Amino acid sequence: MPIKKFPTVMPTIYDKFQCKGGACRNTCCQQWEINITRGEYNKLRHRIKDEKMQSLFHRVPRKEAMEDRYALVELNEEGYCPYLTDSKMCGLQLEHGYPILPNICKLFPRIYKQINHELHVFSLDTGCERTLELLWEEAENGLRFTSDMRDNLGLLNRDSVAPEFAGFSDYISDIQNLCIWLLQNRDYSLSDRMLILGLAMRELQEIEDAQAAERIPEWFVKWQAHTKGSVLAETLSQLEGNRQWFLMNNSKLLLGLRAVPSMKKFYPSLAEHIDLVRQPESFSCNADKYHALDTQFAQQFPNIDHFFENYMVLTLFRLIFPFNQASVWQSYLYLCSFYSLVRFVAVAAAPHSIEELIDALSILSRTCLNMNYFSNFTAEQLDSSDSSSLAHMAILLRG
Repeated sequence: MPIKKFPTVMPTIYDKFQCKGGACRNTCCQQWEINITRGEYNKLRHRIKDEKMQSLFHRVPRKEAMEDRYALVELNEEGYCPYLTDSKMCGLQLEHGYPILPNICKLFPRIYKQINHELHVFSLDTGCERTLELLWEEAENGLRFTSDMRDNLGLLNRDSVAPEFAGFSDYISDIQNLCIWLLQNRDYSLSDRMLILGLAMRELQEIEDAQAAERIPEWFVKWQAHTKGSVLAETLSQLEGNRQWFLMNNSKLLLGLRAVPSMKKFYPSLAEHIDLVRQPESFSCNADKYHALDTQFAQQFPNIDHFFENYMVLTLFRLIFPFNQASVWQSYLYLCSFYSLVRFVAVAAAPHSIEELIDALSILSRTCLNMNYFSNFTAEQLDSSDSSSLAHMAILLRG
């Protein structure tokens, strides 16, 4: 019986990825929840009888358990998987072979999503430093995507996309492609491209509100014209940034994330670099220090927008933007908040090399894109502000 193949889309760096193993500076075997399925749990418990294995996992309480979250790895006091060796290799694999590993360990940072019956996407998680290194290597030319026919999709975790507005179903790929093209128009700064994306998403939100799918082709043609050239420069010049509000917004976000396990070791240095202080009823940071670091950052990485472009394009592709939140506009708000925090953290980390920058951003990606903390905290913060206007987004993007 022939193996069934499926049409897939993926970034060209997908097949270039190879785990760094013991050379990885920020192993994925630490500081976040590693969950396994019921079948994997039972296989491990029956195949491996030593005492270490018996204490490796703890069952999720019955009322909270799901098929793909049946048990969790019991991290040690330092927050590492107990099977991680001193040489940063997987002791479980070394002792028992690759097949014994849970899927989550086999697959990371690979991501698979089923868009519909006809289309599937492969991507890479930016919480992996090797993924970010590949994005840096492709910075000059920009991230590219390819179509292919792939099999063995059943080995991967499926995460189907179901937009709230059913009228989007036939246009998911076209809409996401347009968003990527808008972000790759280097006739504008990356922050301006994010604002252009907002202009397009505001109109798409109107289509969603009116349940008027028949207007999508016309909308697509209009905004496709803006994937090249800079005719919107004058319109964008009317949207001003605000450094003070930018710092306040991102300082509050960072403070909200400081207790997340993946941020605990990383947060103190960030806070020290900009004198970020939590007070009983408020908080403060040193704007002058941040400005000095920003100037230093621009000198250290003069073409950083090309790397950030790839970083955000891969994030957009991985999220199946703009269908990752309850509405198109909420998806855009989330993406803006994330991009704003990325720029803020990149500067506040005071990196002296691309390796140090990648260390900071891989940890931030793990915290924001793979856990619910950032999404929940961002939603609360945006709900309490005037986040319905593009002017508010300009503050987040141009601070």
